[in-house]
Amino acid sequence: MSKQKYYAIRQPKPARIVMTWAECSAIVHGAKGALFKSFKTKKEAQAWIEDRPVGAEKGLMLFVDGSFMGSSPKAGWGWVAVLDGVEIAHAQGTTPHDALSRNIDGELAAAVEALQWFQEWRGQKLGERQIPLQSTVCHDYEGIGRWALGEWQARSQVAQEYQRQVQSLLTGVSFRKVSAHSGDRWNDRVDALAKGALLS
Repeated sequence: MSKQKYYAIRQPKPARIVMTWAECSAIVHGAKGALFKSFKTKKEAQAWIEDRPVGAEKGLMLFVDGSFMGSSPKAGWGWVAVLDGVEIAHAQGTTPHDALSRNIDGELAAAVEALQWFQEWRGQKLGERQIPLQSTVCHDYEGIGRWALGEWQARSQVAQEYQRQVQSLLTGVSFRKVSAHSGDRWNDRVDALAKGALLS
C-alpha cells in the first residue's frame, strides 16, 4: 500500500494542496509555468507553497543529519537548534567508532547529541532566549524517529545502542520526517556541518 502524499501547487493560481496525483495532474497539465511538488506531510507542502523553510515556524526545531564519505572509517554528524526561525546553537563531530552502517551512524549520533543538548537546556535561559519545554527533531532518515519511539525493531548494533541512549532524552520531544536535499535552508545547513566534520 502506497503512503499518502500531498501535492502542493504554486502555479497555476490559486495555490493549493491536493491529495492525489490525479487531482494534481488535472490542474497542472497544459498549464503555462506550472509549479508543483509532492511531499510526505501537509506541513511541508504548506511551507513550500508559502516559500518558507520548515524551521521558520514558531517553536524549537532541532535539525539533524549525518554523512559518510568513504575516505574515513567514521561518519560525520551535525545538528542545528532553530528557535522561532533563528539559529541559536549548533554542533558537529564524528562518530567515536567506525561507521559500520555508514551515514546512518552519523544520523543517529546527530540525534543523540541534539537531544542531549536540548535536555540540558530545556526550560533554561540561553543568553536572552528562553529554551522551550518542547522541541521537534527534524530528520531526513526515518529511523531516527521510528527507533526512538519503538515503532521499528532495532536489529543492528547501532540501532540498539541508539534506542538505549535516547530513552532518557525524550521528555518534551516529538519527531518530524523532512525531505532530504529539498533545498530547505536548515536541512542544507546540517548536511554541510556533517560533511564538514569529516573534512576538518
